[in-house]
Amino acid sequence: MLSNVAGDCLARLLKTSSVNDDSDLDGLRDDGQRSFEGLRGVLQQYIYSTEPPAYTDVDELMKSLDPFTRTTVARGDMDRAIWLTNLATFVWTITYPDLAASLADAEEAQGDKGKGKAKAIALLSPEDKIRRRNGVLIDAWKKFWLAMGDTSVDAALSLWLDLATLIVLTYRLPTIDPFTAPNTALASPPEDLLQQLFSADALQEFGHLPVDYDARQRWQAAAEERREEVRVKWARVALTTAACI
Repeated sequence: MLSNVAGDCLARLLKTSSVNDDSDLDGLRDDGQRSFEGLRGVLQQYIYSTEPPAYTDVDELMKSLDPFTRTTVARGDMDRAIWLTNLATFVWTITYPDLAASLADAEEAQGDKGKGKAKAIALLSPEDKIRRRNGVLIDAWKKFWLAMGDTSVDAALSLWLDLATLIVLTYRLPTIDPFTAPNTALASPPEDLLQQLFSADALQEFGHLPVDYDARQRWQAAAEERREEVRVKWARVALTTAACI
């Protein structure tokens, strides 16, 4: 059942990319949110007894099952169900990052871990809301490889780099959809985050696919070039902001 629900959710979320009429986007967003919330509900009801994590490592999940259940679960079916679930979560997050952060807040406020948090979440400052969204996107970047399945290494590395770039370029924006002017109360992305997002060491820390030496070198060259482009972008933003003060 989880595979069917996750697959349906993914299909609904992917419809957004094929729509040319902006008037249809609100309906697709609402449909995607209902579908994703349904997927989270299935996870909590049938897989986890409490609030499920944003992304699931199938090996860790299998270890957490009692011995009898573990022997009755077809590993291939579980692998596919969890992969589709992680992929749907990833697509949801990068398609509607602002909404994804709000939904994550709502889950915390309603879950066992979130008792007493509802009021605090409602009182989050504009800057803290941006930080929350950044945290959701960074988590998606870290768990990216759980969602990629059999995607070719080069294609996956390119997508991973694009996501890192999105995180940095939107780091101070109050909302991504629609794009808004940077919040000047927030600092630019810290150096340690840039180092993490654009370093070859990230492949070893977060990668879940075997990456050969040549692919690693291509990643490093592309990441260094992209990091420099991002630096130039932020330098221009700083100059524009300073001129407006």
